Amino acid sequence: MNRTVNKLAGYVESHYVSRYWILLIDTIGSVCASLLILFTVAMLTHLAVPFVGYIYLLGIAATASVLSFIITRTYASIIRHTTMRDLVRVAAAAFCKGVFMFFLVMLSQFDAFIGFDVSDIWASVLVDVVFTLFVLVLVRVGLNSFYHYLIGY
Repeated sequence: MNRTVNKLAGYVESHYVSRYWILLIDTIGSVCASLLILFTVAMLTHLAVPFVGYIYLLGIAATASVLSFIITRTYASIIRHTTMRDLVRVAAAAFCKGVFMFFLVMLSQFDAFIGFDVSDIWASVLVDVVFTLFVLVLVRVGLNSFYHYLIGY
């Protein structure tokens, strides 16, 4: 076990994580946050969202997430050297994702499909932005802590 951890620590110390892996991890976290928010809102409002609705939102959230991450270039930084500037970039990405999601939902008529009105969409997007920001910061802090754990091991 120690030998495996030492090998992993040596690899992590000498190599950087690919920016495409960071983009993938951020997108997965962001999409999961959006799906969790829709599920929570549906449960709290007793709204019956069909399974197709969740799949549809998955596509909208993934598109909005990838667009916002590419525009703000959150994937271009090295996670183990995360600074406040990177966190501002992550906050901008979460905000852009919210704006993109709002417009994609309104353009695609998803709100009519599940029975939301515009105020419900705005409230859901606002909560989604905050939760996405929380998830993305948590991922960066977790990866940074894991890196320092491996190096100190």
